Amino acid sequence: MLDYKSIRNSRLQAGDEAGFTLIELMIIIAIIAILVNMAMVSYKDYLVRSKISSGVVLAAAAKSAVAEYYSNTGMLPADNNAAGLAAANTISNDYVTSVVIGTVPSTGTITITYNLPELNPGDSILLRPEAGSGSMKWTCYSTTMKSTMLPSSCR
Repeated sequence: MLDYKSIRNSRLQAGDEAGFTLIELMIIIAIIAILVNMAMVSYKDYLVRSKISSGVVLAAAAKSAVAEYYSNTGMLPADNNAAGLAAANTISNDYVTSVVIGTVPSTGTITITYNLPELNPGDSILLRPEAGSGSMKWTCYSTTMKSTMLPSSCR
Protein backbone atom coordinates (compact mmCIF):
# COMPACT_ATOMS: atom_id res chain seq x y z
CA MET A 1 0.00 0.00 0.00
CA LEU A 2 1.29 3.45 -0.89
CA ASP A 3 1.23 6.16 1.63
CA TYR A 4 2.51 9.73 1.69
CA LYS A 5 5.87 8.88 3.41
CA SER A 6 6.89 6.23 0.85
CA ILE A 7 6.11 8.57 -2.12
CA ARG A 8 8.02 11.41 -0.50
CA ASN A 9 11.09 9.20 0.19
CA SER A 10 11.13 7.88 -3.41
CA ARG A 11 11.16 11.45 -4.75
CA LEU A 12 14.09 12.41 -2.54
CA GLN A 13 16.13 9.41 -3.59
CA ALA A 14 15.48 10.04 -7.29
CA GLY A 15 16.42 13.73 -6.89
CA ASP A 16 19.66 12.87 -5.13
CA GLU A 17 20.96 10.80 -8.04
CA ALA A 18 20.17 13.02 -11.04
CA GLY A 19 22.36 15.83 -12.50
CA PHE A 20 25.40 17.76 -11.32
CA THR A 21 25.58 20.33 -8.59
CA LEU A 22 26.50 23.89 -9.37
CA ILE A 23 29.90 23.45 -7.69
CA GLU A 24 30.72 20.41 -9.86
CA LEU A 25 29.83 22.33 -13.01
CA MET A 26 31.96 25.30 -11.94
CA ILE A 27 34.95 23.01 -11.31
CA ILE A 28 34.57 21.45 -14.78
CA ILE A 29 34.40 24.90 -16.40
CA ALA A 30 37.51 26.02 -14.47
CA ILE A 31 39.46 22.95 -15.64
CA ILE A 32 38.40 23.55 -19.26
CA ALA A 33 39.44 27.22 -18.98
CA ILE A 34 42.91 26.23 -17.70
CA LEU A 35 43.38 23.73 -20.55
CA VAL A 36 42.29 26.28 -23.17
CA ASN A 37 44.70 28.84 -21.72
CA MET A 38 47.59 26.37 -21.94
CA ALA A 39 46.68 25.54 -25.54
CA MET A 40 46.57 29.23 -26.52
CA VAL A 41 50.06 29.87 -25.12
CA SER A 42 51.44 26.87 -27.02
CA TYR A 43 49.72 27.99 -30.21
CA LYS A 44 51.16 31.51 -29.93
CA ASP A 45 54.67 30.07 -29.54
CA TYR A 46 54.06 27.83 -32.54
CA LEU A 47 53.04 30.83 -34.67
CA VAL A 48 56.15 32.79 -33.68
CA ARG A 49 58.41 29.79 -34.43
CA SER A 50 56.81 29.38 -37.85
CA LYS A 51 57.45 33.06 -38.63
CA ILE A 52 61.06 32.65 -37.54
CA SER A 53 61.40 29.55 -39.71
CA SER A 54 60.31 31.59 -42.72
CA GLY A 55 63.52 33.60 -42.32
CA VAL A 56 65.66 30.47 -42.49
CA VAL A 57 63.81 29.48 -45.68
CA LEU A 58 64.38 32.99 -47.07
CA ALA A 59 68.11 32.58 -46.40
CA ALA A 60 68.31 29.41 -48.54
CA ALA A 61 69.29 31.47 -51.59
CA ALA A 62 72.08 33.10 -49.59
CA LYS A 63 73.31 29.68 -48.45
CA SER A 64 73.45 28.53 -52.08
CA ALA A 65 75.28 31.72 -53.12
CA VAL A 66 77.88 31.25 -50.36
CA ALA A 67 78.43 27.60 -51.32
CA GLU A 68 78.74 28.48 -55.02
CA TYR A 69 81.18 31.31 -54.30
CA TYR A 70 83.27 28.94 -52.18
CA SER A 71 83.29 26.24 -54.84
CA ASN A 72 84.43 28.78 -57.49
CA THR A 73 87.05 30.68 -55.46
CA GLY A 74 87.99 28.50 -52.50
CA MET A 75 87.11 31.37 -50.15
CA LEU A 76 83.96 32.51 -48.39
CA PRO A 77 82.31 35.77 -49.52
CA ALA A 78 82.60 38.85 -47.34
CA ASP A 79 79.28 40.42 -48.29
CA ASN A 80 76.11 40.09 -50.36
CA ASN A 81 77.67 41.79 -53.38
CA ALA A 82 80.62 39.37 -53.51
CA ALA A 83 78.23 36.41 -53.35
CA GLY A 84 76.12 37.85 -56.18
CA LEU A 85 73.10 38.58 -53.99
CA ALA A 86 70.84 41.61 -53.85
CA ALA A 87 71.29 44.24 -51.16
CA ALA A 88 70.59 42.95 -47.65
CA ASN A 89 67.50 45.07 -47.02
CA THR A 90 65.85 43.88 -50.26
CA ILE A 91 65.95 40.24 -49.14
CA SER A 92 63.00 40.48 -46.77
CA ASN A 93 59.42 39.45 -46.09
CA ASP A 94 56.74 40.36 -43.56
CA TYR A 95 58.83 39.04 -40.66
CA VAL A 96 62.43 39.43 -41.84
CA THR A 97 64.13 42.83 -42.11
CA SER A 98 67.27 41.67 -43.89
CA VAL A 99 69.49 38.75 -44.86
CA VAL A 100 73.15 39.79 -44.71
CA ILE A 101 76.32 37.89 -45.62
CA GLY A 102 79.09 39.28 -43.44
CA THR A 103 82.32 38.66 -41.60
CA VAL A 104 81.08 38.53 -38.01
CA PRO A 105 81.77 36.19 -36.24
CA SER A 106 83.47 34.66 -39.31
CA THR A 107 83.57 35.31 -43.05
CA GLY A 108 80.54 34.02 -44.95
CA THR A 109 78.20 34.13 -41.96
CA ILE A 110 74.58 34.83 -42.90
CA THR A 111 72.65 36.99 -40.44
CA ILE A 112 68.84 36.92 -40.59
CA THR A 113 67.38 39.91 -38.76
CA TYR A 114 63.73 39.82 -37.69
CA ASN A 115 61.06 42.42 -37.14
CA LEU A 116 58.40 40.71 -35.02
CA PRO A 117 56.45 42.23 -32.15
CA GLU A 118 56.99 39.02 -30.17
CA LEU A 119 60.78 39.44 -30.36
CA ASN A 120 63.16 42.15 -29.26
CA PRO A 121 64.15 44.67 -31.96
CA GLY A 122 67.13 43.37 -33.91
CA ASP A 123 66.83 39.73 -32.83
CA SER A 124 68.63 37.57 -35.35
CA ILE A 125 69.71 34.08 -36.33
CA LEU A 126 73.22 33.39 -37.58
CA LEU A 127 74.11 30.71 -40.12
CA ARG A 128 77.85 30.03 -40.01
CA PRO A 129 79.36 28.04 -42.90
CA GLU A 130 81.97 25.35 -42.39
CA ALA A 131 83.57 24.19 -45.62
CA GLY A 132 84.27 20.48 -45.82
CA SER A 133 85.49 18.17 -48.51
CA GLY A 134 82.96 18.76 -51.25
CA SER A 135 80.22 20.05 -48.98
CA MET A 136 79.20 23.00 -46.88
CA LYS A 137 77.99 22.42 -43.32
CA TRP A 138 75.90 25.14 -41.69
CA THR A 139 75.73 25.89 -37.98
CA CYS A 140 72.60 27.74 -36.95
CA TYR A 141 72.44 29.68 -33.68
CA SER A 142 71.34 32.91 -32.08
CA THR A 143 72.88 35.04 -29.38
CA THR A 144 69.79 37.21 -28.95
CA MET A 145 66.76 34.86 -29.04
CA LYS A 146 65.50 32.39 -26.49
CA SER A 147 66.36 28.85 -27.54
CA THR A 148 62.68 27.88 -27.40
CA MET A 149 61.96 30.34 -30.23
CA LEU A 150 64.58 28.89 -32.59
CA PRO A 151 63.54 26.55 -35.40
CA SER A 152 64.20 22.88 -34.68
CA SER A 153 67.16 22.89 -37.10
CA CYS A 154 68.87 25.49 -34.88
CA ARG A 155 68.49 23.84 -31.48
